[in-house]
Order: sequence, then structure tokens, then C-alpha cells
Amino acid sequence: MKDLLSKFEEYIVGKWKVELNHLDKPMDENLFLSDNEDRVLLNFDPKISEAAYEIRYLKQMKKENLLPDEIQKFDAKLKNLLLVQSLLACSVRWYNDLNQSLVEYERELICKQWNEIDLLLKQGQPKTWISDDLLDYAEELYDLIKSVNETVVKTKVNVTEVENLIKTWNEIPIYVRETPSSLMDFTNLKTPEYEKQIENVTIAAEKMNEVLKENLELFKSNPNSVEWKSYTSYLESIIEEGLTDTIRCSLQYILKNTDPQNKKIGSFYKVFMHLKEDIIFSPSLKDQEEGSLFNVFESVLEQIYSIANAIKCLNKTGSTYYDIIDQNEELASLKLSIMKNISSGANKALVEAEKFKKYSDLWLKDINEVLEDFVLHGPITDTEMEDEDEFIEETVFELKPPTEEEFRTEIIQFDQLYKKLDDIPPVIEVESWLLLDATSFKESLLNLIRIWSSSYKKKLTELKSLGKLRKIEDDG
Repeated sequence: MKDLLSKFEEYIVGKWKVELNHLDKPMDENLFLSDNEDRVLLNFDPKISEAAYEIRYLKQMKKENLLPDEIQKFDAKLKNLLLVQSLLACSVRWYNDLNQSLVEYERELICKQWNEIDLLLKQGQPKTWISDDLLDYAEELYDLIKSVNETVVKTKVNVTEVENLIKTWNEIPIYVRETPSSLMDFTNLKTPEYEKQIENVTIAAEKMNEVLKENLELFKSNPNSVEWKSYTSYLESIIEEGLTDTIRCSLQYILKNTDPQNKKIGSFYKVFMHLKEDIIFSPSLKDQEEGSLFNVFESVLEQIYSIANAIKCLNKTGSTYYDIIDQNEELASLKLSIMKNISSGANKALVEAEKFKKYSDLWLKDINEVLEDFVLHGPITDTEMEDEDEFIEETVFELKPPTEEEFRTEIIQFDQLYKKLDDIPPVIEVESWLLLDATSFKESLLNLIRIWSSSYKKKLTELKSLGKLRKIEDDG
């Protein structure tokens, strides 16, 4: 059995000697290579580490007698080779990660250290795995890249924390329906969503100021340097992008819900039509009037933009991001589209209201004067009205009191008009997003018709009892 083990041992050692003789080439290779993506690659053959582990194992097992003479030329080098390989592997991995992840403004802040790293890598290009002082070189490169990597990673983590806070800004618009079918009234522009958004922006702003101070210390930079100001501008661009996203979110919600082509949504807003001395609207439908529908939505959009006032610029003491956001062309385009929808809806609502103008005599004319004229002259024919228009100064209607039948014809017309207008829907859909609530107008109009009808009936009863109605045969 011992003879078999000895023979097997001799066979393994013999095979190992052959493999060790083949280590000359990989041991004499350069430490680093590069690829087409400008990455540094560690040029290390795994067979070297395998040999090193086997030698270490045999020594630990007190089996040095099994080590072949050929190992002597590698033993001194292999002693620290595993540590060197580990240090260089970490260094190369960090370098490549940094080279790909560094933004321009970060690279400028570590320009001096980065140049030192590049110089060390350049010095390592002619070195091989059997070069002298390899451990010292690996430790120097490792320490330098580790220091830079820790700085960059920590500063990036700080910035990422702020970015994560900023991402919460655009999760929900500041103006939303309570339910998919509910209407907006915009009587209170400082909604809970708005207040929450301001709170989120304030928290992120405070965190960004903390990050700015901490990263200044980590980069060991001069706050007045061009490099630091560029880095600050980079951080400001993150805030600006976040504000743009959150304002866009709210604008797009308003735009979607005021789009007349969007038939999938329920009505979004309601305008009320009333009858006072004339037809009026609440809010007004005239663009330039204070408190008009146009002004309501202008105020809504301005409130959305006011979020940018909740955070001060990092580079400009006292100023906010409002002016920057206000110049954003994309957001300006969304605002313009919204206001076009509002103007279009208001104009169409006015067209709907215009349909009732033909009944304006009911509220514009004095009922007592009209009734008195009717009692004196009876009904005026269309021809007589045309003559009056042409000869207004000369026209004098003859005294011709109405007959009972003419009186009743007028009353019937009022009753028919009442039935007709009673069929008016209390709420008119102007566009898919805009409703015109005519409930109050309808009630007022019907009440006016009742008054006119009642007045004519009362006057008929009065004249009939006095015998002052003209008989048909009187026209003889």
C-alpha cells in the first residue's frame, strides 16, 4: 500500500513539475491590459494562484520535502503574490467602476487624485508578476484608489438620498378629484396635497443643504473654486429636474381633465348660470373679468408653479427656482394648452346661454308697461312691428283693446312656453369636461313666466268684470 502511495505521490509531483515549468510565461506577463471600453483589466493567470495555494498548503502540512527544486525560483515571488493579486484586483474593480460612474463635475473635484492614479497605472504597465517591490506598488495603488472610491461612493450615497426624496414629489398631482366622478371647485387652492408637496420639497431642500456641506468636506474642496461651483450647479440641476417633473405631473393632470377630446373622463368643472337683471355666470365666462373661469384656472396654474418658490437656489442667496421653472418651454406649452381648453369651453358655454336670449323680453321688459300697452292696443302683428322699426318716430298704434280670445291666446302662449322651458335640462354638458348648471336660471325663468301669465289672467278677469273687452263683432 505504501509503495502505491509513493508511486502516486511521485506521479503527482512529476505532473506538478511540468506545470511549474509552464509558469514562466504567465509570471512574466504585464500586470494590466485594456479593452475597447477603456477599462483596465488585470492580466493574471489563475494557474499562478493555484500553484501558490498548493505550495502554501504543503508547507502548512510540513510536506516541504515534496516541493520540487523548480519551485525555488518562484517561492520568493509566490510568497506575497496572492496578496498582490487581491490588492490589484480590488484596485482595478474600483477604478473601472469610478471611471464609468463619475460625472464630469465629480471628476473635476478629484482631478488631482485621479491624475495620481493614472500615473501609478502607467508606471505599472511595464511591471510583471515577477517584478521587484510588487507588493509596495500594489499597496500604494490600492490605498490611493480606495480613498478616492470611498469619497466618491459616500458623496454619491448622499446625493442619492436627496434624489430619492425628490422622486416622491411627482407621485400625485396637487389637485385631484376625490373620486373619478367628482367635480373640482378650486375654492381652496392650498389643498392637503399641496401642503404635503410643500412639506416634501422643504425636507428635500434641507437635506440637500446638509449634503452640500458634507460633500464639500469629503471632497476637501474650496467653496469658491470653479470646480465646486460646477458641482453645485450639477446638484441644482437635480432639484430643477425634480421640480419640473412634479409641476409637469400636476399640469398634465389638469390638461388631461380639460381635454374636450378625452371622452373617457367624467366632467371636471361646473359653471353656474343665473338670471338677475340679465344672464350671469359664476364664475364669469369673460376672460378679462376678475374671478372669471379663465382667472380661476390661471390661479390654479400659478399655485402649481408656486411649488418652485418653496426651495432656494444653492448658488444664489435668497432666490428660488421659480424664475428658472417659469422659463421652461415644455411647461409653458402645457399651460398654454390648458388655457386654450378653458377659453374654448367658456366660449361654448356662452353659445349655449345665447340660445335663451330670444326669451330676454321676459326679464328685460317691464311687465306693467307691456300689459298696459296690450290693454290699449291689443296684440301687435309682425307687420306692425316691422312698420314700427321703419317709422319709429311716426308710428302711433290705434286704440284697439284686445278681445277675450286674444287675451286667452296670450295666456296660452305663456303656458306653452312654460311647458317648453320646463323641459330644459338643469345641467347642460358644454364639453366632456365642462358642465353648465342652469338650475337657478331655469327656476328664475319659469317663475318669470308664471308672473307674466298670472298678470295677464288677473288683468283679463278685471277687464271682463268691467265689461271693457272688445267684442269680435265690434270689428264690424
